[in-house]
Amino acid sequence: MERHYDVNDLAVAIGLAATVFSGYLLMTAANGTFQAAPPQQGATSQPTGILASMVWLQPALGQAILDQSLLERDGPRAITESATNLSRALVAQHRFGAAPENLSQIVEDKAARMKTDHEGRVQTVMGRAIVNFSQRGWRSGLVPSGFEPSEFNKRMIHATETMGRRLDGEFSSVWQPTLGRIIVDTSRELTALAAQIQERTGRAIMQVTQAQMRYEDARAANQYQLASVTTAIRRTTQLAEQFERLAVADGRTGERMARLAEPRSWPEIPVGYFIAASAALLGIFGGGLAFRSGRAEEETAADMKFEALQRVYRKIA
Repeated sequence: MERHYDVNDLAVAIGLAATVFSGYLLMTAANGTFQAAPPQQGATSQPTGILASMVWLQPALGQAILDQSLLERDGPRAITESATNLSRALVAQHRFGAAPENLSQIVEDKAARMKTDHEGRVQTVMGRAIVNFSQRGWRSGLVPSGFEPSEFNKRMIHATETMGRRLDGEFSSVWQPTLGRIIVDTSRELTALAAQIQERTGRAIMQVTQAQMRYEDARAANQYQLASVTTAIRRTTQLAEQFERLAVADGRTGERMARLAEPRSWPEIPVGYFIAASAALLGIFGGGLAFRSGRAEEETAADMKFEALQRVYRKIA
């Protein structure tokens, strides 16, 4: 049999709905139901703060490493070339070291070559003179037809010997001045050669020293630059880590303070308790309605049985 709700049931339902709705209105007024999410900062392409310095430190570190590689490649090469020039100069100086002691030998060799050249020239002149005498004798008919000695041959030999002695005398008259000139010229040549060798050796030593100094200065500057950039990167990384830890700590502290400072719907009572209480109240209301409906149906059935029994008793009576 269908259950019909009366005015009391309707009043109870309206009162319960008003109670629940009033509780939600109270919670909304005390704490709020919706909160706008904080705007998230979009990802930017350019880093800021401590990380921005890494954009400048990384190219500086790469340039320092590149300079070190070029220095290690070109520096020893320049020093090697300078050392090679120095070795050549020292070898030349060593070879020339005995030259001043052999000055007399050099002069003697030049004098011997001059004497040999003079004797060869005298023999050449005497031979040409004999040929000229013979040609003139043949043309004039003074040369005898046989091999017997003649007056012409005697005069030719005498003239040729006289020419040779004259050439020897001329050579002897200029021999001493020529020998002195040879000695002076040889000494000057040796002195100039020694000066050139000394200058070459000194220049080679200076080049080696300058190459080593330039290499050491460039290497020291590169090491200083590399150490400075490395130290800056290390300090920047440490500062970034410290700031990150501080930011994490500040964020946790801020969240804790926000949770402590945010308004509550009721002192020390979470919102979940209100929701659970509302659900329990709704459950009790629904259970009460169901229990009341079942009890009313039982009472109605009992009344119907009682009325049926009365009708039966009336018929019997």
